[in-house]
Amino acid sequence: MNEIWILLNVFLPFLVMISLWSLFGMGRSKICPNCSEPFPQFQSPFTKTRRQWMVGGYRCLNCGCETDLAGRKVHSGIIPQQQSVVIGLGLLALILVAILALAFLPLLMMVNRL
Repeated sequence: MNEIWILLNVFLPFLVMISLWSLFGMGRSKICPNCSEPFPQFQSPFTKTRRQWMVGGYRCLNCGCETDLAGRKVHSGIIPQQQSVVIGLGLLALILVAILALAFLPLLMMVNRL
């Protein structure tokens, strides 16, 4: 029973992230506003711009048009808004706290038994 609990704690963050990604990320393909081609589902990290790393977005493989997450055309010189950066850092901190809590909870339970 204890091994099942440890395995559940290890894989639970991954299961949560995969389920959220499948609910909100996949299957919703955007279309390029310039050439009307659909954006790829997966984009290589080597082709992303700084703005895409910070706030997300897409780049058309056909014409090179860059858009935001909603599919609106964005010029390459536009920097991200401060609000989106703060939200991203807050989500990252929340995920790290959840991972640490799930990782150290079994250890705390084992210490309390001793």
